[in-house]
Amino acid sequence: MEHFWKKNNDGSYSFSANGKIQGTFESTVREKYSGTNFTIENTKFKILRKGFWKSGIVILDTENYEVLAGKSLKWYGSSYAINYNNEQYILKIGNNPLAEWSIYKDSELQLAYALVQVNGKTGLKISGRNEAPTLFHFLLWYLIKPVIIENSGQDELLLLIITATYLIN
Repeated sequence: MEHFWKKNNDGSYSFSANGKIQGTFESTVREKYSGTNFTIENTKFKILRKGFWKSGIVILDTENYEVLAGKSLKWYGSSYAINYNNEQYILKIGNNPLAEWSIYKDSELQLAYALVQVNGKTGLKISGRNEAPTLFHFLLWYLIKPVIIENSGQDELLLLIITATYLIN
């Protein structure tokens, strides 16, 4: 299955799986502080950072119900405990060899977004299970998008960095 992020003319990003648009991610300059809205199959969501240091992550639906909540396992750590659909996941942040965000359930990779170099340009590698919830793609995109922009030097290059993805069946 191929997954792609594409920048739209209005500054938002569309997420596609096998050529079918799954949803749209709105982009704002102050995403960390004001949150970001996105839509998956006509259902609207908002990602917010919580806590004094903005280290917690929460995704709310239109009725402000917490669909996904994540908090750092340790204040100095690079792992988050994620609660989604009453199931526990671990979000790990690391370098492999560049920036990578990975979601695991029971030590099994569900989805990973990794920064890669493709012909000397910044790229994105998406890997994991085909059954990974679409919501996880939007969470990982929210987390890795600033790193991609920082490493590419400009937002417009995001059109050029999307690479083919490899998912485990």
